[in-house]
Amino acid sequence: MQCWFPRWLLILISFGLLLIACGQATLQPTTGLTSTPDGAGANETDLFAGVPQGQTTQGYHTLGADSAAVKLVMYSDFL
Repeated sequence: MQCWFPRWLLILISFGLLLIACGQATLQPTTGLTSTPDGAGANETDLFAGVPQGQTTQGYHTLGADSAAVKLVMYSDFL
């Protein structure tokens, strides 16, 4: 009985699947950071020194002017 799929292609696909199955599952994480992120060590009050801050009547914190052209509202499950 003649197979419609070439034998060499079946062998090649089987070998590829074997390589994938036997490959390294995960990479080992590196230990520690090589550099510090921008603003690392800066005090939070220094970061927002010139930006208006406040609270709404419901107790939510605000950052920025109330008269800003764009208002971003962020929702979360906790306060």
